[in-house]
Amino acid sequence: SLLGALSLVNHTLTLEVSDGQESSTDEMVLTVDNSPPDAAVGGSITSEVGTDIVLSAETADYDGDSLNWSWSEGATILASGTVSTIAGGDSVDVPDVTLTGGLSLGSHSLTLTVDDGVNAPVSSSILANVIDTQAPTLAPVADTAMLLSSIAGHHPASPSSLDSRPADYARPLARDFKGVRIGWLGDFNAYLNMEKGILPLCEAALQNFRDLGASVEAVTLDYSMEELWQTWLTFRHWLVRAGALPLYENPKTRQLLKPEAIWEIEGGAGMTAIDVARASAARGRWYAALLQAFQTHDYLVLPTAQVFPFDASMHWPKEINGRKMDTYHRWMEVVIPGTLSGCPVAAVPAGFGRKGLPMGLQIIGKRYADFATLQMAHAYEQVSRWNLDRHPAVLSA
Repeated sequence: SLLGALSLVNHTLTLEVSDGQESSTDEMVLTVDNSPPDAAVGGSITSEVGTDIVLSAETADYDGDSLNWSWSEGATILASGTVSTIAGGDSVDVPDVTLTGGLSLGSHSLTLTVDDGVNAPVSSSILANVIDTQAPTLAPVADTAMLLSSIAGHHPASPSSLDSRPADYARPLARDFKGVRIGWLGDFNAYLNMEKGILPLCEAALQNFRDLGASVEAVTLDYSMEELWQTWLTFRHWLVRAGALPLYENPKTRQLLKPEAIWEIEGGAGMTAIDVARASAARGRWYAALLQAFQTHDYLVLPTAQVFPFDASMHWPKEINGRKMDTYHRWMEVVIPGTLSGCPVAAVPAGFGRKGLPMGLQIIGKRYADFATLQMAHAYEQVSRWNLDRHPAVLSA
């Protein structure tokens, strides 16, 4: 056997035989080539998301060359190094690679490549399946911030969009709120009719702000809330009519419109440019009243609704505490102040009423203070624990 005795070149080998009296020779040319290495990875891997993944493999090289190795996913190199081999082709272990924290959720094709520097590199792949078997957690404020970190910012197709950096919303939400001033709007001095139990529940929830070190006091805005309602109604008639008028004018589609839509469209029929201009001016005065309030308060808070959740068979609440609702949306008038403010508004849980039905709080932040409003909502969420410790029954089903 000439194993390992000849170098990697062409060799002329001569064979001579003799019977003791005469001899004879013959020659042959033997070319010794370098053999490519082998690579062997194990079977597929299944790993829980967020846990380490260990990659193991073996390699061999008949020539005993030192091999360069690397693990990769697509064009991304995950790890690399060198390994010595044994002449004759016995297998050796490639150093284990630990992917700390694992990989993202889904399937990943991971490839081991070995190279002896002479032959073409040799590769072998393995499939890593990363799964998530953990029960979901509820963190609405953090999830909202993460969403905004992907979609926020200016876009040419929306000229009025804010020129903010999406990455700003990926910053830590934790913040000290000691000394922050909260203004409680409540029912706007009894202007808004509230179902019994809502105001006491929401006022009790204000303690969460105090637990953060903030001060809370009732505040009255220098503005007519009835005028704000009429302002909103003008805008709504105007916008609904502009968008739905073709459906109204077509007899076939008009019969498919619900009465509330027809009421909105017809409400805008006699509207003039002067009416819209006056509504715009009124909205400006509303914002001026908010600016005045924000001089003495950092956030304004009020309930999210005027009624607790009602039976799905009810079209809409026709009255609250005996007071008839004159339109199909008067019972949700509480959302109009935040809507017409142009300010960021975050809704957080306030708790449950006597019948076990939920209610919430609106947190109105200053204009353009979107991240600061998220921070306040996050701090409230952490101290109230409604979203963190009290999960819907469907999650444990």
